[in-house]
Amino acid sequence: RAENESASFRKRLGVAHSLAMAGLLFNIIQCGGRICCGCTCFWSIIAIITVLASIKTLHPEDQYVIKYLNGWDEVNGPQVKLINPFREHVKRKAMRIDALQYIRIRNILNGSVRVVPGHARFFLGAYEESDGIAAKIILKRDQYIRLVDRLSGSERVVVGPDTIVPGAWEESDEGVQTASFVSAGSAVVVLNKADGTKRLYKESGPFFPRPYEVVVETRSRVRVLPHETMVVRNAFGRYIVYGGNGTG
Repeated sequence: RAENESASFRKRLGVAHSLAMAGLLFNIIQCGGRICCGCTCFWSIIAIITVLASIKTLHPEDQYVIKYLNGWDEVNGPQVKLINPFREHVKRKAMRIDALQYIRIRNILNGSVRVVPGHARFFLGAYEESDGIAAKIILKRDQYIRLVDRLSGSERVVVGPDTIVPGAWEESDEGVQTASFVSAGSAVVVLNKADGTKRLYKESGPFFPRPYEVVVETRSRVRVLPHETMVVRNAFGRYIVYGGNGTG
């Protein structure tokens, strides 16, 4: 009988132990579920914030330059764009220039240069930078400007009245110049720097040089009376006689 009571007691003790372990396991599962739920909610909030921060609303004047590992790209407004927040990106505004302005733009990747005349509104390319907005060159009727292309070495002369936008590589060392005025009693000696030749320009009115030409001298007309004679020697050593009666 004592043995039966001892076995019954051990059986009841085993059942109680099993129930206690089951309760403990249930509590652990409940706590683990709450922890997992908390972690899931935390990362979900982080993901939502990241997505919302990645949505960019670009207005008509807005631009984003996105720097990828294999190059840069630009996104122009107006639009809504999803931009990777882990990629470097820069926000810029559209360029605006009025009718009397122009802008010189340089590509920092390949070194190319372009000029945009006003009136204009435009976006820079991903690799483009502005060298600044400048005023167009305005020439009056008696003015001209000599423009030299620094890339090719070629030269051109623009005569007024006109409004000028220099080319991408064009510059002017002298700026706007006033034409030489030739009267009935004067003339100008013009040197061509390309071939070294000279010519005498005698037509009355403003004188505008051609490309590569410069005025090296202004001469006054020499009047020879009917009873006078003038002897002139040219650069080749030849003598020329001018008579006051129109001979020579």
